[in-house]
Amino acid sequence: MANPFTSDAATSALLQSGLLEPLFRSNLRVDLNLRSLYTPELLTLRESRAIQIIRSRRGTVPGVGEVLAFGSDPTDTAYGVEQWPVNVAHFGKPLPLDLIESGLALADLLPENLEALAHGAGKFQQIQARFPLFNTAVAGQTTTDTTGTVTSVHLRDCNGFCFSRGANGQLAPVSAANTTKVWILHGGSWTSVACTGVVLDSPITLSDAFRQVGAGVITIPATAVTSGDLIVADSASMRVISGGGMSIDTITSADYLTGVTIKQAVARLRLAGARVFPEGGFRCILSPDAMVQLTNDNQVLLALRGTGLDPRDQSNPNVTAKMVSAFGCAFIEDAYADLDAYPSLGVSGNDYVSVPQFNAGGVPLSTAFVCGSGNMTECWKDPYTQNNPAGFNGTVGEFGGWAETGDGITTNVDRIRLILRSPIDKMQRTLSSAWSWFGSYDIGTDFTSESQIGPMPGVSALAGSNSAFKRCVPIFSAR
Repeated sequence: MANPFTSDAATSALLQSGLLEPLFRSNLRVDLNLRSLYTPELLTLRESRAIQIIRSRRGTVPGVGEVLAFGSDPTDTAYGVEQWPVNVAHFGKPLPLDLIESGLALADLLPENLEALAHGAGKFQQIQARFPLFNTAVAGQTTTDTTGTVTSVHLRDCNGFCFSRGANGQLAPVSAANTTKVWILHGGSWTSVACTGVVLDSPITLSDAFRQVGAGVITIPATAVTSGDLIVADSASMRVISGGGMSIDTITSADYLTGVTIKQAVARLRLAGARVFPEGGFRCILSPDAMVQLTNDNQVLLALRGTGLDPRDQSNPNVTAKMVSAFGCAFIEDAYADLDAYPSLGVSGNDYVSVPQFNAGGVPLSTAFVCGSGNMTECWKDPYTQNNPAGFNGTVGEFGGWAETGDGITTNVDRIRLILRSPIDKMQRTLSSAWSWFGSYDIGTDFTSESQIGPMPGVSALAGSNSAFKRCVPIFSAR
């Protein structure tokens, strides 16, 4: 007996657009708060398989002008070029549903199935958005376990040391022909040397195509180092260390996340020229444990005194507005923000993050990330725009502009496609629903951005503006 649900095209279309799409969309938002950091950009590609593309943009144009005079034109403004590779792929996952021959079974089973499917799709997107952001934010600063005057220095993590800005502004592997400057804090003073090569112990290449993480060895001219010395790439990202130290190894069990450290990170972003989000501030991603620390911080309590607001109630837009006013950022809780190596999550090439979980003293660490907007893009492609519609069976619904609000932040939940397939068994009793997404989360470089701050503020040797990424500042503190 044919399934009456799939045999009536009008009823099928009505159920998908009027009932199933809203149900699917509303359950996506639960796990998509990190996705709200990225700006969607449609890619016009003819490819329908995984492909690497090179993205480019001009650097920041300096704020200069000239007095205009008759008979002469002002000189052109010069700007740099940024280029970086991006891997774009088509992802999806079906979820079968067994139907008893009556179409009435749909009333309960299919909505429950779609809710579970949406949660899975949302978690996948959250993972895709998390890894490039976290790995970018902590790049270029680590310590060594090597002692002596050596030319090969073993690093805890080579994230941020493997690539340098080469010709045409494009990132290229570090080599003798494309070196990168490395700073070493040894005996209380900084020394700069040229890194001419990197070899990872167990190479892990992430899906953003130029990020490699994990312990490894860098090649430098003969230099004196001691185990525990701080090693900083010239293009390292900015960061804030609770307790005021320069290394995560200086963090003690009493150095918790505070309102002061949040403000320090916000100040670094403002000096770096980072843009704010629509609610008027930056956004801080932190773990539930870190949020508990903040709710007991005097500055947070003072900011909310007399308002009756709870800082943990991020669904209240009044809380978001108050936090932006007091600290310059809204807060987003992320349950995985404190994890170092993630379990196997089925995300090809992107299931590792190099955020330290403990320092050398064994103190468990918590990492919050204060982010600015811009230059963080969800590159996506609609794989169906080049195909003729196939009707309801095996195609996607027509929808657009779906958005859900939570954590005081509105997230667009479009671009993840809901697909309902025809019955896939001979008896037509098994209906399969699936989600589909073609894209990549992309964070571009910021080498040519006008910045007044470098990776180590207050250190004259590292107070330049060579940071490769200037849109996110991690805050390391005790968990």
